[in-house]
Amino acid sequence: MNTLKNIRWLSAALLLFSSLTALQGQPLYFETLDRRDGLASLSVSSISQDSRGFLWLGSQGGLHRYDGYSMSLFENEPFVDTSLSGNVVQTTYYDSSREILWIGTYQGLNALDLATQQFTAYRRDPENPQTLNHDVVVSIFRDSKNRLWVGTLGGLHRFHDESGTFTQYPTGPEPGQISHPTIRDIHEDRGGRLWIVSNGGVYRYDETRDAFVLVIGIKAGNYTSDFGMVAQEDPNGLLYFGFWDGGVVLYDPEADRILENLLPQDLRIYSMLLDREGYLWVGTWGGGLFCLDPGAKEFSQSLQQRGVRGSLPGNIIYSLFEDRTGMIWVGTHGNGLGLYNPTSRIFSHMTHNPADGQSIASGSVTTIFKDSKNRYWVGTYNGGLNLFEEFDGAVQRFAYDQNQTSSISNNIIRQIVEAPDGNIWVATNDGLNRYNEDGTFTRFEAPDTTIMSILPREEPGTFWLGTYSKGVVAWGPETGLTQTLSLGDSLVYNLTRDDKKRLWIGTNRGLYLYNPTNPDTIQGLQKDGTLEGLAGQTVRTQYLDSEGRMWIGTIEGGVTVISPDFTILHHYGKEEGLVSYNVSALVRDSEGAVWASTNSGMNRLSYPSGVTLSLGREQGLPYDEFSTGVLRDTDGYLLLGNVDGLTRFDPNLVREQTRSFPPTITRVFVQNQERELSFLGEEIPEVWVPWSQNSILLEFAGLDFSGSRTDRFFYALEGFDRDWVDGTNRRQAGYTNLSPGTYTFYLSWDSDMSFTDVPRESRVLVRVEAPPFFQPWAFILYSLLTVAFIYGITQIRLKFALADQVQQLTKTQEALEIANKKLNYMSYHDQLSGLGNRRMFSDTLSREWMHCRRSEEPISLISLDIDFFKPYNDTLGHPAGDEVIRQVSQVLTDSVSRGGDLVCRIGGEEFALVLPATTAEGAIQIASTIQAGLAFRQISHPASSLGPFLTVSIGIETLVPKNEDIQVLVNASDDALYAAKNQGRNRIVHASLES
Repeated sequence: MNTLKNIRWLSAALLLFSSLTALQGQPLYFETLDRRDGLASLSVSSISQDSRGFLWLGSQGGLHRYDGYSMSLFENEPFVDTSLSGNVVQTTYYDSSREILWIGTYQGLNALDLATQQFTAYRRDPENPQTLNHDVVVSIFRDSKNRLWVGTLGGLHRFHDESGTFTQYPTGPEPGQISHPTIRDIHEDRGGRLWIVSNGGVYRYDETRDAFVLVIGIKAGNYTSDFGMVAQEDPNGLLYFGFWDGGVVLYDPEADRILENLLPQDLRIYSMLLDREGYLWVGTWGGGLFCLDPGAKEFSQSLQQRGVRGSLPGNIIYSLFEDRTGMIWVGTHGNGLGLYNPTSRIFSHMTHNPADGQSIASGSVTTIFKDSKNRYWVGTYNGGLNLFEEFDGAVQRFAYDQNQTSSISNNIIRQIVEAPDGNIWVATNDGLNRYNEDGTFTRFEAPDTTIMSILPREEPGTFWLGTYSKGVVAWGPETGLTQTLSLGDSLVYNLTRDDKKRLWIGTNRGLYLYNPTNPDTIQGLQKDGTLEGLAGQTVRTQYLDSEGRMWIGTIEGGVTVISPDFTILHHYGKEEGLVSYNVSALVRDSEGAVWASTNSGMNRLSYPSGVTLSLGREQGLPYDEFSTGVLRDTDGYLLLGNVDGLTRFDPNLVREQTRSFPPTITRVFVQNQERELSFLGEEIPEVWVPWSQNSILLEFAGLDFSGSRTDRFFYALEGFDRDWVDGTNRRQAGYTNLSPGTYTFYLSWDSDMSFTDVPRESRVLVRVEAPPFFQPWAFILYSLLTVAFIYGITQIRLKFALADQVQQLTKTQEALEIANKKLNYMSYHDQLSGLGNRRMFSDTLSREWMHCRRSEEPISLISLDIDFFKPYNDTLGHPAGDEVIRQVSQVLTDSVSRGGDLVCRIGGEEFALVLPATTAEGAIQIASTIQAGLAFRQISHPASSLGPFLTVSIGIETLVPKNEDIQVLVNASDDALYAAKNQGRNRIVHASLES
């Protein structure tokens, strides 16, 4: 007993320390689900998961079932007794003992039979004391003795399953009673004790007396608040109680004493969750989300940051839930549902903070280097150079200063190297720079203004330089230009020297190999449409492994492995699992695997086995659009540059996704009509297909929300398919014209699995009915028809003629509906870019203007033009111009993160972004994101006077609408755009801030 007490007090001491430390740590990254994902309401009050893995989301707009792809809505249907009793759902509870989902609403208690999908409602009847005494149900729990407890705003009840009646427990000041009728939570601890958390304090149920004992509260004399909200329990049996205006209390039920208060008491706690890894999550009403790290013993706080991708959706946390794969779901009040993947804890990030002068500079990371003094050098695109000694430590920035000749010559950093003499050299878009240890730079004029790559040669004091327009040159600060390797008009991205002293040259026109022993010959590999050539023409990155193989990453062709004798060994593309053909960087980890970062995530590659792992946002990677910077650190960690900064992780901690449960068939349609299925019994569900409706469609899902978007299914209809069908990028299978008989549909993760091993949850029997003329009674009919042959033939012809007419009419009606939908879509969308057109812009802007005027919120309008677009068309042709429009449209779409934001193309090269409830600072941040995304793509613009790449000019205006006309906002935004053009283009001008 003493040992147990010591453990409890040690836990309390550690938690006391954690409560006194500052709230800190890496920001958590949340995916957000909102109305675009099917939520009927953005207030998600409760979350549960059933035995098959479906998530059930209670909201103020009804009940949703979510399978990772789509949501099914259950709501109150007037005059239908078997529907949900009310659409404002307050709580849900999955009752595994009966396969029932209990739903507490503002209109009573509901039991959803998951087998039949039918609701049974229990409401208050003032004349019947065996019903609920209040219709607002806020807590539900079934204890270890199989008793169902129901808490309402009117008190506590015990439900009797056999009779469907309730025992009401009175509330009041009498001994044994709960003083306040609002029952917020019900919890049973490991010792079998039942705890009732109410707005009158925390009570323990005394079963021998069928009464309640006040344990924590003002009247108990041990706390300053009575407003209990929620309870959780840790592995040591200690209890956490959350209070409204009272923080979180740590309580020892064995010692019957409060150990500590873990958060400020002015926080209004609304929800809590202790996850499987020991992290305590605390949701507040307006104060965001807190998380206690059991290792660091400190809380971190997450808050909503409008316009910041991946921030907490909202600061009012209605509900918290951990699903069976460990994903953390955060239901907010008014801002949808947040999803946090704990795998993201593996990744650390350095990002630009405008308020912190010692944070990393803004801009995508182009290069990362660690010198012999263990200092990190990080170059960015348009943000200059960064220097720091510890990851996530203080950063020293170096930027171009037109008034200082000792500053770095340009803010676009291409590559950083250390020469054999220890000097640091920096290649930029305006020549070369040598770093001086006093923090200054010495500038050198190079053979080309833009130096894309730099590599020290064997001759002391000289370098190979990869240039923008002059190929590869040998150069030294003392010797000047001594040699040129002519590669036509190729742009040289990267240089690597192998152990045979050969120079591998990656360009925008393929890969070249220069051998100094045969200087008159340069070998080349280009994209020629065959497997013997490159899959992509632009070699953006290269990596030489220890076996002498060269790995190259291309912008449009994925990864290619090349042998030391300069022949193709292997291509890696999407068909092998590569997340994108646009490869930014390559690096090898300590185990020999090569990691490829792309604009859509990263892959781990192995030769010759192929892609062994994919990582994106759903696998916990908050930043998945990577740039060209990459480094394997001396401790084995990998550092990858992205468009927002740096990502660092230990590749040995990344594990391949495992499946501990089978995929699930979610819905079945016969001739476009959904059929109900139940997997909750011992029998495999059956679907009958009438002979006249011989068309069946089966939908399926993995119900593993850590990677549902990347699920790869295999399916087969035994008796029809000869083998497994690869369902990559699909989650449904359709069959028509099946012959009469019985088939079995199988679903699996693995194409090597035998049909006999497929679990019951992944199987459906499909019984196709035989046509009437094959039924036994049909032969009797044939005998009768012979008596009246002519009459029968006539009737049959009329029947089929009528059926054909009905079918033709149905097809015509469907075609008209499709045409109408297409016409409506075309009237609101630009056909080239897929964005909204001017009509959608005008309608949306008017609507959001009125909304912001009512709510007194700001609305921002961004007007945007592509710089020198007409010369671009005149030089490269209209097809190239159309492609640029599509690329810019994609950048604009990627730059907004909220469902209410709208991107439109309103003219040839003119675009507009409507940003409701967005401040000037938020609009400027989005505009900066647009410029950064466009700069990262490096779209060539040979006719631009601003530089080699395509740019845009942006005008912004922000107003809080009052009585002025909406045209004031439009004109101000246009004026700001014209000001941006007049000031030299490729810039952002905010009308109000300018004035």
